[in-house]
Amino acid sequence: MGLTPERISTIGKDILYNKINDLVERRNQIAHGSENVEAIKSISELEPYIQFLEKYCQAIFQALFEQFIKQESLHTFQKIEKVIKVFNHKILAFEIENYTIKVKEMLIIETKEGKFYKKPILTIQLDDQSYPELAVIEKTNIGISVEPKIKPNQTFYIIKK
Repeated sequence: MGLTPERISTIGKDILYNKINDLVERRNQIAHGSENVEAIKSISELEPYIQFLEKYCQAIFQALFEQFIKQESLHTFQKIEKVIKVFNHKILAFEIENYTIKVKEMLIIETKEGKFYKKPILTIQLDDQSYPELAVIEKTNIGISVEPKIKPNQTFYIIKK
């Protein structure tokens, strides 16, 4: 099982930082001229440390990116208030008014677990017609498609205009 933001939050601090602390201690010994030969590791011994640090940094990046998307959903996006239905895990039907929506704009999805991610709008449909851009004045039900998987129990956000 790899390191993920979820796993990082469940791993004890002492266990999580053990490899990092070990590397720091070895670095300090080497930098201060320690004659401890054990402080210097061979390339093959460093490989697990490098793999750990790579996964650790990826997990941190993923957690930060998700928080960035969450902040976008609060400040530069607006919640879709009236979702009609989700079809085939990729089509979102919803009511909209006073809005111009375009293909390639982003849709933010919030899962029921509170995770956030983005997907580009691939198609826009109204009355079985596809549009690259659609300006809606009155309350209208439209459908947009994104790459799967979206679910009915999720919350959706579009760019504020």
